[in-house]
Amino acid sequence: MSSQESTQSSGKGGAASRSFAGAKETPRVRRRRQRRQRPKVLRKPELDPNEVPEVQPAIIVDEVSWTPAVKGAGEKGRYSTKPVLESVSWSVCRKQKIGLIGPNGCGKSSQLLMLLGQIEPTGGRIMKHPANMKIAYMQQEADLDNGKTTFEELLSVFGDRALADVDAAIKEATADARLEQLDELVEERNLTEKHLGEVEDLILQLDLVSYRNTLARDMSGGWQMRVALGKIILSRPDLILLDEPTNHIDLETVEFMEELLRAQDVAMVIVSHDRYFLNQVCNRIVEIADGESKTYFGNYVEYLQARDGAFYSEWQEYNLHRDRVLALKKRIKKLQQRFLMDTLKQKKQDLEKLLANAPPKPEVKVVKNFRFPCSLSVASTDEDSTEESSADEEPAEDVDDLWGSEVEPLPLLEVENLNVSFPEKEILKNISFTLRQGEKVAVVGPNGCGKSTLVKALVNDLDKSGRVEGQASVTSAGCAYFPQRLAEAFNTEEGSVQDALYVSCTSMDVERAGGIEAVLDRLRLSGITAKQPVSSLSGGEKARLAFAKFLLKPVALLVLDEPTNHLDIPTRELLEDALKSFEGAALVVSHDRFFLREFSTRVLEVSNGNIIDHPSWDDYQAAAPPQWQQAQEDEVSFIKQDAVVAKIWSRKKMSRLAKREGKSIGLRRLSNRIEEFMPKRPEKKNDEADSKEATPEIAAGVSTE
Repeated sequence: MSSQESTQSSGKGGAASRSFAGAKETPRVRRRRQRRQRPKVLRKPELDPNEVPEVQPAIIVDEVSWTPAVKGAGEKGRYSTKPVLESVSWSVCRKQKIGLIGPNGCGKSSQLLMLLGQIEPTGGRIMKHPANMKIAYMQQEADLDNGKTTFEELLSVFGDRALADVDAAIKEATADARLEQLDELVEERNLTEKHLGEVEDLILQLDLVSYRNTLARDMSGGWQMRVALGKIILSRPDLILLDEPTNHIDLETVEFMEELLRAQDVAMVIVSHDRYFLNQVCNRIVEIADGESKTYFGNYVEYLQARDGAFYSEWQEYNLHRDRVLALKKRIKKLQQRFLMDTLKQKKQDLEKLLANAPPKPEVKVVKNFRFPCSLSVASTDEDSTEESSADEEPAEDVDDLWGSEVEPLPLLEVENLNVSFPEKEILKNISFTLRQGEKVAVVGPNGCGKSTLVKALVNDLDKSGRVEGQASVTSAGCAYFPQRLAEAFNTEEGSVQDALYVSCTSMDVERAGGIEAVLDRLRLSGITAKQPVSSLSGGEKARLAFAKFLLKPVALLVLDEPTNHLDIPTRELLEDALKSFEGAALVVSHDRFFLREFSTRVLEVSNGNIIDHPSWDDYQAAAPPQWQQAQEDEVSFIKQDAVVAKIWSRKKMSRLAKREGKSIGLRRLSNRIEEFMPKRPEKKNDEADSKEATPEIAAGVSTE
């Protein structure tokens, strides 16, 4: 836009246009400019489903619907007559890396199975160009042969015979003078040597030199994922499908995976809830919500910008319509007082048309009561009530209070000279640290370093073969433990959701919380019934179900081992907020950098059997190896961008909404920005209806769950 802007002014006698330097932008011009600058969002596939795309390979998903209860929808379908997908449309072609996001149970993994042909959609179509395109699929767990070494596993991609067998066949063909067969064998030998060279080069690229001859079963999950990625690269697919690739792997492997995937010139579809991973790898984001899809262009930060911009536009449209309705109602009221019947009739017709075309009210759901109750806060409340009952007694003087010293937080976990070993090796040695009330400690380190072993030793959950020496004193005020595979334990359950809920909670706990429906609502499982088979839930829904006991039973200490596995992004944000507001202490093992940065007040790094105590997350990253420095700078940049976009630490508080909701925790990405989206409006004391409409929770259409 030029420095000089033209404005048009019209009068009764005609119209004239004049140009003013630095003229103020009119509302109409501003709206037009905002529409031009609005990020591109598609509800249809980027490629035309009725034409063969010029850039191949390509896949087009066109208005796909899926109701698992329909016959032929697949054996892995959910036990529900409600459609999971109603109208999903998107496309992917070479060089595009699609991030498929959405809440748990919305059909993300099911769409990957549709692309593989393992599930048939109920409606719509999936077009592949070419039809025989090669697709590589990597699940959450690396699918390797435990009896093969890294070298053998990578070489198995080509299906070649051993070089010694080929040489023996060449020798035999030479002796029998079979010239045609000899030529074929020589070509086979040259190809085998080429494949061997490719495998050796890839082992160097994947930093697997020290694991070249190691069996797959003897490697940790992170190194197994590297081998699985190497097999995908060697297979040279047309399309790569990744389903939660960052689960169960350490930070170093995640960063290595990000760099490796960015360098591949292959179409990809990635299902992940790791926000930083999506931001680093993807250049398209497809959001699945309420059975429909929206395609956003750019990485995850640009997706946040476009999504918030769309919400702002929806609120603007709704607010503009409301202004017109209110102005027309006032006009009609004045016409009634002046008995101008002809004009009054016309204005009433205009009002009916306006109300008939009313835009939907923008809604943001606020999840209530997703908090971890603390037994220490309950105790302090009881003490306060006891003190109030004995108000007649004179308070005793506290010498420490006279000098203004602060009371040191209560120690909830004290570990001294802890040693953990197994018959084959020693895992941890001379571990000592103290965890006090209010501290939220992140436990980090590479796969296989002993993070899970540490937390298992603290809560007495080690295998019988494990030997523990030293002292670990856990508070008597209560400790809750979330094992790494707790959600996956529900995979073997054959009972109902109610049966699974009662595994971790008593019926009295559930009834005290308002019943099963109220508990499921707090877990963001409002669409799930108590009698529904637990096997029909997605992995993320099972993970949320596993958190029931943490919401119902007050404790002083939380010990969580990989709690974010399978959880969707909104639930991870709720978990972050719940941990930050928890009044006790927390010890959390996780590989999700964004998640740990959000709440951790301290970091314990497990390395070579010992721990390094870092006073903060920034201090931990500053001490990282040099090869991580660039990745850390990118991560900090992403955190700052995301903070600006999402207003995570917004100074503006929704006073009325906060007053109504109390200390409840909401989906902050949008709910914390409602006041920003609402224009400033003077409240009318005499007009109760207008005052009600100006209330943030009503005007913005906030619904509580």
